[in-house]
Amino acid sequence: MEKLHYSIVLKSMIGPRFGSLLLQIHENAVTGTLELLGHRNRFSGTAFQPGKYLISGSLSTSVEKMEYDAVLYTEEDRLSGGFVTASGCWEVEGFLREKNPLSRAKRAE
Repeated sequence: MEKLHYSIVLKSMIGPRFGSLLLQIHENAVTGTLELLGHRNRFSGTAFQPGKYLISGSLSTSVEKMEYDAVLYTEEDRLSGGFVTASGCWEVEGFLREKNPLSRAKRAE
């Protein structure tokens, strides 16, 4: 099983939201957790090909729980894609945690 842990930013209609995404890949099955808005949410999905994933889950907020589908792309140390919810579509970007340039800069201070 391959595990990839990303620091992410979700570009929502109310501004950017920072969190993390753990992607666990075993053959064509994908599972993991999305930590966002103070909640840890599990998801599952499918790997269409190396670096391209379709995941589904629910995103908990302090007000509601939203179902989503997302298409994620990974290339080298980057993650990109989009989440589709009943409230709209949101872009997501991220970096592998150990290669995140923002984390390195903070540690150097």
